Amino acid sequence: MPYSRCPMPFLRIVALWIGLLCITVSCVASEFDTVYRGAKGLGNLRIWGAGYYDMTKIEPEDFAPMDSDMFGLMGGLELKRRSGSVLGVYYHYASEETKWEPNLLDLIDGDAKHHIIGLTFRKPLPLSHILLNVNGGLDQYGLRFDSDEALKPKGYQANVYPEFGLNIPIGKMIGLKPYLAVHYHYLHHDDISTYWDKADYHGLNNLLGLRTNLALGNIFQLQGRASWVHEYLKESPTSLSYFSSLPGHFTPIRCNFEGDTARDWAWLGVGARLSFGHNLRLFADYDLTLNARQTSHTISCCLCLGW
Repeated sequence: MPYSRCPMPFLRIVALWIGLLCITVSCVASEFDTVYRGAKGLGNLRIWGAGYYDMTKIEPEDFAPMDSDMFGLMGGLELKRRSGSVLGVYYHYASEETKWEPNLLDLIDGDAKHHIIGLTFRKPLPLSHILLNVNGGLDQYGLRFDSDEALKPKGYQANVYPEFGLNIPIGKMIGLKPYLAVHYHYLHHDDISTYWDKADYHGLNNLLGLRTNLALGNIFQLQGRASWVHEYLKESPTSLSYFSSLPGHFTPIRCNFEGDTARDWAWLGVGARLSFGHNLRLFADYDLTLNARQTSHTISCCLCLGW
């Protein structure tokens, strides 16, 4: 497995995000303390459910090309305080099927099941926002070889995603939301075969992007987004991880099985929102993630109900 050296710019970025994470955690601790003390100012509860389907083609530099289909279901509960801050918890189930072209290991296909539990926190600031998403879960893999050998190794993963963004209104209809985020990914898997011992992997992605929204009346809203994503550590984990930073808004982070892919890629997306008062919202999105060796198409939908 390839490992990268850590240059000084990487260390500076890590220090920057550690500082942002400390500030965010401090805000989260303050909010939880207020909630559990039963202070006034609690707003409403929201429950949401979402589903998505993803198709991916990967052509790594040093392994056989692969095709992957994945679907996932998510559900969560959020507590919105009158101050605007939101605390949330969610469960995420994902199922993946992968097929490889002929290769030296005689690996034919595989599958993976992921069970993930996460916590979210959002804090609005003057013309800006802070977002923190932390999750972890269990992974179950299945690998099948040309020799009819079948393996079912297990593993677990953890993700941390802090984000800081600006909220810039342009008139009453248009909003611009540039943001900077980082995604740290940790993955462990048990022994897979004589070729792969148990191992730990670390990933660190930096995301720099822009979200836009166009309000067409009080009910309908169009949204667009574009992001540049860069991988700093570039190890080769054996998992595909998806996590939700907002209800109905998915941030795909692709981790390839065995083989190096490009360090930089683009993430583009469009979506539509329907709001029926303050209690019911519908979301629909399409996302495209691509680089020199990988292309992913994701469609998702979400229902959010508040009271």
